[in-house]
Amino acid sequence: MENGFDIGDLVQSLCGRDAGRVFCVVRLGEPGYVLLSDGKYRRLDHPKLKKTKHLKKIGVISQTIRVKFARDAVVFDGELNKAIRIALAENVDR
Repeated sequence: MENGFDIGDLVQSLCGRDAGRVFCVVRLGEPGYVLLSDGKYRRLDHPKLKKTKHLKKIGVISQTIRVKFARDAVVFDGELNKAIRIALAENVDR
């Protein structure tokens, strides 16, 4: 865990052309950076490198996805996108 971010965290971009979009942290980069994907516009085979200071943590993705990332198991883009949508819907209901 670096700067409070861990693999599987849901984050919102605060700066750049993707400001306001929600991503999942898929890998930790160099200090101060993480790699992000949303499974739709930014796919897992080409994650976005972003500074952590330009991100806001908004929640945690499903444990299933987090465990798959931890075990280096195959995670599909559709599966990631669906997990993000479900997590966002659960946050709205609260």
